[in-house]
Amino acid sequence: MKKSISMIVCGLLVATSIASATSITAFAAPKIDPYKTVQAETNFGKEGIVQSPEVYNNQKITVLSEIAAGDYWIVKDVDFNEGLSKISLAARADSASLIEVRKDGVDGEVLGNIKISSTNGEFKTFTGNMKNVEEKCTIAFVGVLGNASVDYWSAEKAEAVVDPDPTPVDPEPSPTGTINPYETVEAENCTASVFAAKLTSGDVTYLAIRAEGGYSVASNVDFTDGLAALSVTTRSSQANVLEVRVDGLDGELLSSVKINPSDEFVEKAVKVSRSLEGTHDLYFVAKVGGTVQFDSWKALKPPVKPNPNVDPDPTPVDPDPTPVDPDPTPVDPDPTPVTAGITTEYALNNWGSGYQVLVKVSNESAQRAETWTVKINKNDVGIDASWNVNIAEEGDYYVITPVEWNSVIEAGKSVEFGFQGSSHVNDKIELFADGEAKDDPAPV
Repeated sequence: MKKSISMIVCGLLVATSIASATSITAFAAPKIDPYKTVQAETNFGKEGIVQSPEVYNNQKITVLSEIAAGDYWIVKDVDFNEGLSKISLAARADSASLIEVRKDGVDGEVLGNIKISSTNGEFKTFTGNMKNVEEKCTIAFVGVLGNASVDYWSAEKAEAVVDPDPTPVDPEPSPTGTINPYETVEAENCTASVFAAKLTSGDVTYLAIRAEGGYSVASNVDFTDGLAALSVTTRSSQANVLEVRVDGLDGELLSSVKINPSDEFVEKAVKVSRSLEGTHDLYFVAKVGGTVQFDSWKALKPPVKPNPNVDPDPTPVDPDPTPVDPDPTPVDPDPTPVTAGITTEYALNNWGSGYQVLVKVSNESAQRAETWTVKINKNDVGIDASWNVNIAEEGDYYVITPVEWNSVIEAGKSVEFGFQGSSHVNDKIELFADGEAKDDPAPV
């Protein structure tokens, strides 16, 4: 009798195992048909997104909401057997938002992006163009900008295009050209980017780069004339930092651009850790906060070093020289260095949260100046960074002195330097060179 009971129990266990295996197979992840409406709650993982039911137009729906920068949801086994041309979302948002579609996961290839405008609480359809895919794969919807909610999505099939007279493929395409950094370089024309999207605001087209993982690359930048500083134009809704690195995402840190919250694009000059020569790749990496809106950048050349062996403005030979005085006046063996004749002028660019000052030091005397010194009133400016000079402090003044290669100013020539700050600035700056006659600055 006990033996029979054991056999019955074993049979029940085997049957249960078979039933369990059958149940697991029945509930395996279904193949998703993207050409039909796919509810957003049909996903296989999400991060930072709230899934909740609600009533919309007297119907019960389930919505993925609070999709902000860095949030995502993943859909597996999406069968694009008939290709892909567009993806549409039924979405709503209170302000401009952006969602990227990526292949093979959150860090995968960007297929395209979908721009979402303010909908005043309603769900509306927004469509984005996509790269073609003709296989079953996993896709990820990744928030890049704003805060949106999504009800459902669908894809459009690829359109068959027949080229009646196809152009032969060049077996040896031309190599990528170099970038001239001394002219303004538009950020949206980057060579490559991750977690970044090309957007337009008014008449400005820019690159929106998500912080903590987003970056853009400018390849083959030709620094033939060297590098003294970088001028970068950005804006952000919150404090951010845009790092500039050389020849790799983890390459040498060339400069860090601190971005203050602003509704306007602001141009800011920053010093660099070293000069560059030859061809390099620049990586612009968003590090802090939300999204950096990156408009453009430009490199500033260092001043040309004078050649002491070449007279830049030689005196012409007099064809009928005056006879030599047989009893000339003795020459002073230790002449006083030239100080008179050195003049200064400056240009102030103040954008509210910071400013940049470019200074020109000119030698208007008839003699060569071996060195120069400029003083700037600390009550008028607060210097955070500078280029092409050394800076010390003396009482109420900054004392500016040249570096080795721009200390000499030939007669009639000039040199330039610059600085930037953010703490305080007056409309008129007390700035003068030693020996320069200046009117007292008007009180502010």
